[in-house]
Amino acid sequence: MKKEINFNPKTAEEEYALLNKDDQAFSKTKGYLKPLILKAINHFDLKEENKNELFWSIVNDIPVAAEKYLENKSLEKDIKFSSYFTWYIGQKINSVDNLKRK
Repeated sequence: MKKEINFNPKTAEEEYALLNKDDQAFSKTKGYLKPLILKAINHFDLKEENKNELFWSIVNDIPVAAEKYLENKSLEKDIKFSSYFTWYIGQKINSVDNLKRK
């Protein structure tokens, strides 16, 4: 039996603070989003090596997405980075050929 992957979302303010206090590679943000990415990938029937490749491709998008998010972020909008980043996850997943849901 596989262990359930749980993503524990932060508030919009907590995510914004995480992004602003993180290092240039957004290492802490990557750790925070890892469960979100894995949960999304695990909805699809992929070979382990393809899952791993897809996972790292998505992780490598985090710094780009974070920079774009911070450039456009206004605290009044209350758009969470994790919600914003799901678009990036979806783009990468949708680029996989012959993808089938579990």
